[in-house]
Amino acid sequence: MTRTLQRLACLIVALMAASWSLTDPVEAVRGSRLGESNAANNQQEECESHRRLFGERIGTSRFARGGEAGKAKNFQEFSPMKTAVPATEPTLAPAPTTAAPTDTPAVPTTGAPVSTPTASRTGCTFQSDDGTTVSYEEGERLDDFITLDCFNRENNEFDCFCDSREPSQRVCPYCTFQDVSQRTICAKNAGQVTFLAPGTGARTTCQCRVLMERVPPFTDYTVTPSCVLNALETPTVPQKAATVRPTSKPQNSTFVMGRLNKEENGLILSEGLSSAIIAKTGNQVLYPKSGKLSATKFHTRPSGGDTFEDTRGDNPGGWVYLSSKDDPDGGIGRLTMIANGDVIDYSMIAEGVSATSNGGKTPWNTWVMGERDVSTLSGAVYQVDPLGDREAEVLALNKNGGAWEGFTADYRDFKKPVFYMSEDSIFGAIHRFIPSILDTGDPWKMLHDESGKTSYLIMTPRNISQKLLGGTFSWTNEVMLGRTNAAGNYPEAQGIDTNGSTLSFVCQGIKRLFQLNLDDSSYTASNTTKGLMEGEPNEIRYVEGDSGTLLYMTELNGRRSGVHARNEAGELYTVLEGNYQPETAGFALSPNGKHMYVSFKRDGLVFDITRDDGLSFFDAMSFESSVVSPEK
Repeated sequence: MTRTLQRLACLIVALMAASWSLTDPVEAVRGSRLGESNAANNQQEECESHRRLFGERIGTSRFARGGEAGKAKNFQEFSPMKTAVPATEPTLAPAPTTAAPTDTPAVPTTGAPVSTPTASRTGCTFQSDDGTTVSYEEGERLDDFITLDCFNRENNEFDCFCDSREPSQRVCPYCTFQDVSQRTICAKNAGQVTFLAPGTGARTTCQCRVLMERVPPFTDYTVTPSCVLNALETPTVPQKAATVRPTSKPQNSTFVMGRLNKEENGLILSEGLSSAIIAKTGNQVLYPKSGKLSATKFHTRPSGGDTFEDTRGDNPGGWVYLSSKDDPDGGIGRLTMIANGDVIDYSMIAEGVSATSNGGKTPWNTWVMGERDVSTLSGAVYQVDPLGDREAEVLALNKNGGAWEGFTADYRDFKKPVFYMSEDSIFGAIHRFIPSILDTGDPWKMLHDESGKTSYLIMTPRNISQKLLGGTFSWTNEVMLGRTNAAGNYPEAQGIDTNGSTLSFVCQGIKRLFQLNLDDSSYTASNTTKGLMEGEPNEIRYVEGDSGTLLYMTELNGRRSGVHARNEAGELYTVLEGNYQPETAGFALSPNGKHMYVSFKRDGLVFDITRDDGLSFFDAMSFESSVVSPEK
């Protein structure tokens, strides 16, 4: 009742305030100019970032040798669990006599596009697409005409040199490595670089050794890279694995999403699913493997959550499931699972934080959660290490407080990450945070960059009568403009997620799904009331699999709350419903995709849902539209 009265009272005031913010010509021009400026900057920076990445996985780094990539020999593949064995002293590699195979990647370069060069015994000659010819002497540095696309390049570092014997007439004598974000990290002879290793996220230090007979010109050369996991430092959280699309199609699938024909544990499940209650508020958590119970009783009001690979070393193939506590004393409950999904531990982390709700996962696998202070909009936002090795820290975008809900990131361009957060309030704006620093060694720091810029979403409907259908959007630096615009266009924003160039979020009271095209600044809106989803949308999560990309939604209120999924055509299918108090939350898939977690917040229950055919929720499935759910 309190929330309903607040909605009515605030909405009257907000709509009056929003009417001038939507039509004010000064703000319209300001938004337009901001959009044009951002577009220009994006276009200019994209020219520099859209280059082919170069190099292989750690321990088998390629050596940039003209147009050919010469592999280092006899190097052990890097393993995050042990120190790689340094290679023996390599012999000098013979100079190449033929061009590289067509499937070998060419050296990524920056600068003007270059056509096939013409060779000369006395030097190198390059011709650009506009016909301009540039010549260099043997061994001469190629300036900025051709360089390696190194993420850590500054000024004239990692320049290439003229070598007329090479088919490409250039040589770049450096080691290259890939980090967790698939960026190319370069090192010079005797140089050392530290970054996050792909696949594990472990902080890794690599050294480079380049053996050359004489310089210039380069006659013979080879590379000896060696990598060591920093033993004295805690590995950073792992690279996200749960969204990787399977490469093979499953056979004998028995899961039919939407065909609700099984009742179990108070749930109505789609055909081919089974359920188990793994935690209940006020009860100790059972550890099936040992038969023991947790020392701590499970927390109240389990809300938003996600899963993270357990990299602590003593739980191979295992993971943790975080479950926010939406109560005044807040905190996060952490369930630890072994490879078969059995719970082996329960504990509380990040205690002392006020009521928390949805949250979201970062690309480097930490958890961002916010305090949901609806009455004063003064809640804080925290970044949390799911394994508990690092203290929770308040985010920089927290300057103005809020009633925080969901978090997501646009990480398409690794050099220009953008972060978004929603607020559960009629005056709750969508916040956009762009850090000013980029730290590949410790991406945690980006969310705490006090010099980063926060802006707020401004929606401009096509016309007032169609404001719930779509329009265009921009961003403002004025928080009150963002809040009044939210009240008139997208109040009570909840779950938020990204899928490529699409930023999606849902609003509870008006039951709308908004989908923003981040490339052309347009948006569409659609009603979430469809099929068996009669309540208000709560959390959302994109999942890619063999049956396409599905947008999963949890639900608040309605006749029965459940878990639903929309396909790319907008068709809705119900995964499950529950005969419990109507509020589902905490949707997540295990890293291997074989376990789906969901909580019924008010009843304090957490369920583990699995497929009877033993396949993962990434694998193919069948669909059947649900119109009416069976009555008890």
